[in-house]
Amino acid sequence: MLGERILIYFAFLSTVIVSMLLFQFMFHTKSWMPDVGVFTHTPVFLTKKYKTEATPGLITMALVWGSVGVGKITSLTWLIKTKERVFKKEYYIRRIIYMLLSIVWMFLYDNEINSANFWLTWIVVFVTYTNIYHVCRRLELSQSELASLGLKPFSESDAREFQRYVLTSSSIEIVWSCTALPLSISLPATYIDSRAFAEAVPRGFVSVETGSFLGIFYIIFFQMCFTALDFSAYRVYTKYLTLVHPGIALMTFGSFLSNYFKSQQGLTRNTSVYFICAVFSLGAYIIQRLRSNKKENRLNGFYRDQVASKKE
Repeated sequence: MLGERILIYFAFLSTVIVSMLLFQFMFHTKSWMPDVGVFTHTPVFLTKKYKTEATPGLITMALVWGSVGVGKITSLTWLIKTKERVFKKEYYIRRIIYMLLSIVWMFLYDNEINSANFWLTWIVVFVTYTNIYHVCRRLELSQSELASLGLKPFSESDAREFQRYVLTSSSIEIVWSCTALPLSISLPATYIDSRAFAEAVPRGFVSVETGSFLGIFYIIFFQMCFTALDFSAYRVYTKYLTLVHPGIALMTFGSFLSNYFKSQQGLTRNTSVYFICAVFSLGAYIIQRLRSNKKENRLNGFYRDQVASKKE
């Protein structure tokens, strides 16, 4: 138990360090931000050099990355505060690995080593999704399974706080993956690593538009899979990730706006795809909420009938 508490504190510390580095990476050229020489470039410089339509705007990027940092710190603060054992130590080890890989990702991106970042991003996303699976599964474990793992069932208040902090953070992490992966796919598909050049050097075998679409296609694929699970009879885990649909809607709509206004061609195929993805996610969220409200009303009606029959 002591070893797990140490891992929780170490995961919290690594999260704070990564958040500070990310903030410094994004804003170190600002006059109000002291430049300590950790990074050479900023995301703004890199997105201007490597022009793709799979790159979210600075505001969208800052909101998503900032929300991930706040969500992780909040969820770990709750895990530190709670007295019960919530996860086994492997969960926190994966958290720490995620943070260490995130630091490597920032420095690779800053140094324009996009080919290596492609593989690293997939590893980071795999670690992220593995942890999200265990987060959602925690609420589905039976009492015998919890006992075999040395865990206890949540109280009603702890279950609510777990969903509010830990599951919210998990939903934001999924939205982050739909921001990072399209960028990490489109950059090496379109350009060679061009740190030694003032301008990004195209690979030549795909256009910028096609390379961008290869990245954006991940969002389409993810939306199809997540929505199919969410609206099927097997929505065991997706039902807990209620912020995924609105998060992706905001992210894709922000990407649509930023790419539309900076494009000289107006509405392109890729900006249209972003807009369609935003509308699709918003529609899925509205339907999801309507279904949940209908189910809740049906249950409330059932309980009212039960109470009324007992009084009679």
